[in-house]
Amino acid sequence: MEQVLSYVNDVLRELFRLLMVVLGTVLLNFALLHAGRVAWRVYGETPAGQHFTEINPQTTGLIYEVLALMPYSQTSLELALAAMVCALAVMALMQISGLLRVLYDRLPLVLRLLWPFVLVLLFASPYAAYDGRLDSYQCYVYLLLPGMFCVLWPAMRAVRRVLPDITVLLSAAAVRR
Repeated sequence: MEQVLSYVNDVLRELFRLLMVVLGTVLLNFALLHAGRVAWRVYGETPAGQHFTEINPQTTGLIYEVLALMPYSQTSLELALAAMVCALAVMALMQISGLLRVLYDRLPLVLRLLWPFVLVLLFASPYAAYDGRLDSYQCYVYLLLPGMFCVLWPAMRAVRRVLPDITVLLSAAAVRR
C-alpha cells in the first residue's frame, strides 16, 4: 500500500510540474502573440512595411489571420495544451514501447534538439483540421513551435519518472515465472 501511495504522490508531483510548465508556456505564447501584434503595427507604418504589404498580399493576409486569433489568452492556452497533449502522448507511447531509449537517448544533442520540430510538423496538420481558424498549415507550425520547445523535455522527464519501460515490465514478468 505504501508503494501505491508513493507512486500516486510521484504522479501528482509530476502533474503539478507539468501544470507549471503549461502556465509558463501560456505566458510565453501570450507575450509572443502580443509582441507580434505590436511589431506588425509598427512595421506596417514604415515605408518598408507598406511596401511589403503591397508586394506580398498573401503573406500579409496570413499575418493578419494569425493576429486576429483573439482573445490571445484563450489562443495561448489552447496552443500550450495542444503542445502538452501531443508531447505527453508521443513520449508516453515511446517510453512504454521502449522506443524512447532506442530512438532518443542514443542521439547526439544536435539531433535531440530537432525533436520539437519533428513533433510540430507531425501534429500541426491534425491540429489545423481540428482548429480550423487559419487557412495555412504553416501558420500552425509556427504557432505550435514555441510551446513544443517549452513542454517537450519536461513532458519527457515526467513520463520517464512515472511510466515504466517495456523492458522493466518484461523483466518483472520473467522474474515472477
